[in-house]
Amino acid sequence: GGLFNSNLSDQERLDIANGVIGLLDKANQIDPKFRDAYIWRSMAYSQRALARRYSDDVENQTLEENLNRLLAREDTMLAWRQQKAVCDIDQLPECTEEQLKAGEAGSCCMMPPPPLTTEEVAADAELKREIEQQIRDAEGDANQPPPSKKKKGKGKR
Repeated sequence: GGLFNSNLSDQERLDIANGVIGLLDKANQIDPKFRDAYIWRSMAYSQRALARRYSDDVENQTLEENLNRLLAREDTMLAWRQQKAVCDIDQLPECTEEQLKAGEAGSCCMMPPPPLTTEEVAADAELKREIEQQIRDAEGDANQPPPSKKKKGKGKR
């Protein structure tokens, strides 16, 4: 099987993931230590990342594809944070390189390092704001009526 249901459109998959994330947020408002919600929310963020379409050719991406690429990176980081929250609830320390290589499950948090550095998260957030503004500007230009072709006269005297 695939990583997602190919019978659903990308938008349907995004909508389902967003709905699941919303419900799990409510569950954690009721019980912040309900670890299953973090596990399922991590999966929902991963599905959301997979539903975002973009070209691998960064130089020739449309604004929407570039935004989707950044949103997918953001979703991947959010998924990692949910997994980290489970380790925090379980009060597991981060694994050392040796523990990860040995596969010492149970004594430490068996997770890879974060997918993005703090600097990458900040740079992505800034680029995301710029792209969203460019998209708003482009939509605004598309909604503007074409300039009128009236000739400037002297007006009434």
